[in-house]
Amino acid sequence: MTHYDDLTNNSTLGTNGRYLVKSKKKEDALNASKQVWEGGLIIVVEYEGTNYVKITDGANTFVSLASEGGSPSVTSGEISDATTVGKAVLTASNATNARNAIGAASITDLNAKAPINNPTFTGTVGGITKNMVGLSNVDNTTDLQKPISTATQTALDIKASLLQNNSKIVQFGDSITAYGNNTGNPYFDSWGFTTWLNIYTGGRLLLPSGGNKGVGGNTTVQMIARLGAALALNPAVVTFIGGTNDIAVLGSPAATIQANIKTIVDAFTSINAVVVIGTILPRYGTSALTAPQEVIRQSVNAYILTLAGDKVKVVNNETNMTGAGLYQSDGLHPATNGAQILGANMANPIIGLLPTFRITDSVAQDNALTTNIALTGTSGSVNGATGQVATSYTLNASNSGGATVVGSKTSTGTYNQQVITISGNKTLTNKLIQFGTSSFATAALTTGSITNSFLDYEILTPLVNVKGIAISTNYNGAGGYLADSYSYFPIDAVVPSYPVGRYQLRGYNFVAPASVTNVDMFVTIFLNDGSVAVSGSIKIWKAAVQKIS
Repeated sequence: MTHYDDLTNNSTLGTNGRYLVKSKKKEDALNASKQVWEGGLIIVVEYEGTNYVKITDGANTFVSLASEGGSPSVTSGEISDATTVGKAVLTASNATNARNAIGAASITDLNAKAPINNPTFTGTVGGITKNMVGLSNVDNTTDLQKPISTATQTALDIKASLLQNNSKIVQFGDSITAYGNNTGNPYFDSWGFTTWLNIYTGGRLLLPSGGNKGVGGNTTVQMIARLGAALALNPAVVTFIGGTNDIAVLGSPAATIQANIKTIVDAFTSINAVVVIGTILPRYGTSALTAPQEVIRQSVNAYILTLAGDKVKVVNNETNMTGAGLYQSDGLHPATNGAQILGANMANPIIGLLPTFRITDSVAQDNALTTNIALTGTSGSVNGATGQVATSYTLNASNSGGATVVGSKTSTGTYNQQVITISGNKTLTNKLIQFGTSSFATAALTTGSITNSFLDYEILTPLVNVKGIAISTNYNGAGGYLADSYSYFPIDAVVPSYPVGRYQLRGYNFVAPASVTNVDMFVTIFLNDGSVAVSGSIKIWKAAVQKIS
């Protein structure tokens, strides 16, 4: 008998207490195995005398091999602790017999079990928690009850707290800001970017009386000195362009101008206003900066770009405001086409902070001074024109220079619309068409009342040789003329020209200085000078004067 630990080719079995009994004599192997088995160990016996192997404890043979390389023979009777089915499976000669031994019902049961890979479940599955599947942050919350993320809520809070229709705007700066909004000359106004900003924002911002704080020739030093008056208006949004006079007039270094700009911006943001600041515009011709001055301008502009934040919207005018063709002959102030581009630049950040509905949607019969804001009826009058006109209104073409003017009516929902169609040749020097009314509830106006005029209109067909459109309101009292308010939309000088579409205009605030006895409101269509062919049609959706406070 050979002890397994003496064998060098399989020490693992030796350490497990197993023995290999190997002998040419069967009797020796069996006797040795009995001795070891009686010690409670598993015996492996290899008998080579007749070329077969047995696993036995001496009394019972568990596995026998009839010939070298043959299949072992195991009988169910020799597996004493197996079940009946288990013995049948273990002694089955092939896989089919094994499956038969298990039974069809058991196979069906096994097939119904989910596989390890890509299992599919039916019915109610219990015992699985969100932590088991790596979803510890998941809650079974309905869609309507799901909270939004902290980041989303923060963004919404910022947006919600910024601008609404009729939020106050203040325009702060030098002469580039002063052009527009503060004269009675519509052509002068078309040079001001603030005029275009009002158009692009759809008149949804309220420019208070004195809200244009542009002063020609001002430096940032002078602007700081008059910050108090601008802050006192408590604006929700401020447009600001300044610094060109610091460079060209004072010769200030970049660091000084940057510090002054920061002081101005901080002053407005400290009252929670949104500041839309534009970079300093280039200068051309006789106004051109020297090379060292241009270096300062570029340095200040680079600094301005770093100020961008939630309350500071930066406009880089270097992207589309370069080129002498965008400026007047002085090379400093934008011409009409440049003012339009600059107005769009400054308006774009504001548009994203405003509600989407038109300001005129909030002007209804119950809050307007105009008695026929719905433009109902057809009993209005004509003068030099033909067709239908809304009740209490007049379509006056007596100063159209001979153009053919026809009025007609359409309706949408509860409101009517007035259509004005222009055609023919204008041969005389006169050049305007007016649609207006004097029917107002003036009793609602008292000293200090603030009103605005609004125009919602649509260009139905392209306007040819039409210079512009304006809404103007004249206020008269016991002492005669008090004041007027208007908003002008220049068309002929625009590059590119305004396309067919719907637009809004808003006049400037009128503060009643005394009892108002009469109000006249007109929509004016300006025609080009000279003998020219004119054409186009305009639909007026709503024209009204509203009491703001």
